[in-house]
Formats: sequence, structure tokens, C-alpha cells
Amino acid sequence: MALRARLILPVILLSFAGWLFALHPAPVRACSCLQPPPPDEALRQADAVFAGEVTDFRKAEPGNGETLSDLYEAVFRVTAMWKGPDADRIKVLTADPSQLMCGYRFEPGVRYLVYAYETTEGLDTSICTRTTVLDTADYDLSVLGEGTPPPSTRRNDWLIGSGIVFALAAASLTVYVQVRRRRREQGER
Repeated sequence: MALRARLILPVILLSFAGWLFALHPAPVRACSCLQPPPPDEALRQADAVFAGEVTDFRKAEPGNGETLSDLYEAVFRVTAMWKGPDADRIKVLTADPSQLMCGYRFEPGVRYLVYAYETTEGLDTSICTRTTVLDTADYDLSVLGEGTPPPSTRRNDWLIGSGIVFALAAASLTVYVQVRRRRREQGER
């Protein structure tokens, strides 16, 4: 009986300590992904799907009192859009790729097909999405079809077309003025 009494107190203390640790679990920093859905379903689920070249990849700066610890920001020059903001530059957040946090390691100068999801901090992606280097995205591109160009490209096309029309109008006006001047000069002789 005395042995039982001496064992009960340590068991109770260990149980209480285990209960305390269960109330305050340590953060886990491990990445485990499910198989991403096929491209058509991923397009429906994502908030933004676009192709673009990374122009900058750096640790994200907190703004307005927000904390963005362990987040990195990739800035893209968009070349094609399927879904999301109609912009020629898009910023996407990802977890720190140097830790086991599912962050995507983007390389400046490399083109990617990005599937991003809206969070409180902004658009976010990870290695658990269908985001991939554009050169290896043939299957996704065949399912997604041809994307639309970003607005700056569309604006440039309009400017180029307007410039051509203006140049033709200026050339026509110049020819018209020259012809009238010659006729007037010939009539004076």
C-alpha cells in the first residue's frame, strides 16, 4: 500500500505537467502538402492565376503595424493572366523558403506560372500549390488555354495603333498641303 501511495503523487504531477504543455503547444514548423488539384480545379479555387517573371524576391516588410515574420515577397512582371487583379505587376507572399514552412523559393529573372490565394496580408503561394517554373508548365497551360495580356501590354498596343493612325493623318495632311500649294503656284504662272 505504501508503494502505491508513493507512485500516485508523481503520476499526478506528471499528468498535470503534460496537461500544461498541451495548453501551450510549441509552434510546429514542418511542411506537409496534399496533392494539388488538377489545373482547372486549381484555377477555380485560386484567387489569382498568372504567368510572370520575378523582378525581385526579398523578405517582406511589415506595414501598418502588421507583422510579416517569416514571409518573403516576390514581385512579378505579369505576361499573361487567367484570374486575379488586372495588373502588369503583382506582389505575392510566401513563407520563408529556407525553413520547413512550405515557402516557394523564387529566383529573379525566372518566369513562373503562379496560383495564388488571398490572405489577410495579400496574395500568397507555397510549394503546396500548382505554382511552378513556366518552362515546366506545359500540362497546366494546355488546360488553362491562352491567358490575357496584362493591361500595360494592352495599353501599349492601343498607343501603337493610335500612333500609326496619327502618323498616317499627319502624312496625308502634309501631302494635301503640298498639292494645294503646287496648284496655287501653277495657277499664278
